[in-house]
Amino acid sequence: GLTEETDYGYFVLLRLDTELEALSEDYAAATYDSLISQWMDEAQVETTDALDSLDIPACYDRLVALQDALSAQLAAEAEAEEDVDDAETAEDADSDEPVG
Repeated sequence: GLTEETDYGYFVLLRLDTELEALSEDYAAATYDSLISQWMDEAQVETTDALDSLDIPACYDRLVALQDALSAQLAAEAEAEEDVDDAETAEDADSDEPVG
């Protein structure tokens, strides 16, 4: 929108899409979808022995296990850092020296 100040106060102008713009967007989306469908229909898919022998479920299971291990490691590191910060805060609170 656009806000204009006049002698009579503020006016807020809101520009709405015209029907022609909406039709143009619909046409572009339909054209794109049609082109993608055409490319998929014309695509030549070739596989190799290496791809055929790949155990996709096992790869996925290993990936999930790796993500879980990484998440646990990051959580442990964050907890250790939090413990250090808490210990430093406690030391500062026990100190008689002025802070700052």
